[in-house]
Amino acid sequence: MAKPIRPRDLEKTIQKSGMEILQAEFPIRLFRRNVAGFTAVHNGKKRYIKCAEPGQADTYGWVKTTGQHIEIEWKRPGEVPTLAQYIWLQECHKTGAIAFWTKSVEFASIVLRGILHDTSYLDWSSGEWELKIKGID
Repeated sequence: MAKPIRPRDLEKTIQKSGMEILQAEFPIRLFRRNVAGFTAVHNGKKRYIKCAEPGQADTYGWVKTTGQHIEIEWKRPGEVPTLAQYIWLQECHKTGAIAFWTKSVEFASIVLRGILHDTSYLDWSSGEWELKIKGID
């Protein structure tokens, strides 16, 4: 008999639990962003309605104590962000936001703990972000 296949966690499930856990652990406020578009008909005219800009992260918010902006893109294990999502996160980082993508709540927690406790930082210089510990090259 074949072993049952465990369904993969949906990205929205990882995002929802991640938002709840991170907000309980850190002084941050997070919101879910709907990044999509759809076609609708109104008064006989067909219109395309977009809910956000291409590439925008799934979650946005801020650090309650400083107001620093946060952007988090959640991915299922085995998946990576699109080029538009990478570009969005890099642009947010360049303007001072905490911006990264993650495949797990645990990893997001490690990233935020290091940044908020000022022991690590995000380095985007290679085109992909890396979490680096301050004082170690």
